[in-house]
Amino acid sequence: MASRVGVLVHLPQELHFLIEPALKYGFHRSDSEREKRKRRLTEEDLDVLAATAERYRLSDLHDEIGDFFDKFSISEYSEAAKLYWLFGLMDELGLQFSPEINVDTWINMLQRYGSFRLAGEWRNDTCGVRRGSDESRSHFAPIA
Repeated sequence: MASRVGVLVHLPQELHFLIEPALKYGFHRSDSEREKRKRRLTEEDLDVLAATAERYRLSDLHDEIGDFFDKFSISEYSEAAKLYWLFGLMDELGLQFSPEINVDTWINMLQRYGSFRLAGEWRNDTCGVRRGSDESRSHFAPIA
């Protein structure tokens, strides 16, 4: 397996549990080929995929997968594509692998890229209005 790992070796050590399932189940040649291979999955395969999805869901390393795909394009690295299609397969099978989204996790996701924070700063800087003032609320006032 080591020779086939390729760029997957650059995943954080805590995510190396994704390598073997990605190499085994991360396939996509065509929609029809993918459907045929999905129909051939055994109960053991489904158990492995369910355990993989659950382990990933419970991990705190979801941002690291995004960083990995930023560095290793699926169009340039076949191993990265296999990892991408592993997530696609788990999604198609209805396996929950994303963390629960609540207000706190949503704000953290937005703050990671700065969009939430920067949008607020941009609004305040460009409008010359302090947050919470009567002027800032007038922008959202209903039309009379």
